[in-house]
Amino acid sequence: MSPDSRAKPIVVTGGAGFIGSNLVEALLKQGATVRVLDDFSTGRRENLAEAGAWAKQGGGRFELIEGSVCDEAAVERAIAGSGAVLHQAATELDDETAATSAFVASIRNAAGRLQSLRSELAK
Repeated sequence: MSPDSRAKPIVVTGGAGFIGSNLVEALLKQGATVRVLDDFSTGRRENLAEAGAWAKQGGGRFELIEGSVCDEAAVERAIAGSGAVLHQAATELDDETAATSAFVASIRNAAGRLQSLRSELAK
């Protein structure tokens, strides 16, 4: 991992989920600075219980921000100064109407977050 990639945090949304936590582990063991944004609605805290050890093993740094990708302030905090975002956040829905509404809201939210990220990375 290059020194530059260690300097700017890599944000992993949904980092407490199965896939997200495995990404976090791999990145930390490679020496990355990793910032997780998760609201623990589907992810589990125990998936990140060893994050400190992974960071120590690889020389990386770990930060956890508890919040939702739908919360603009939490997203702004998470992406501030970041170098990349790995978006793994998701929700479990069992109703087709709710799933459709959530999908539309997710697309709108993602567009706004991407604009924020583009502005942040341009600094």
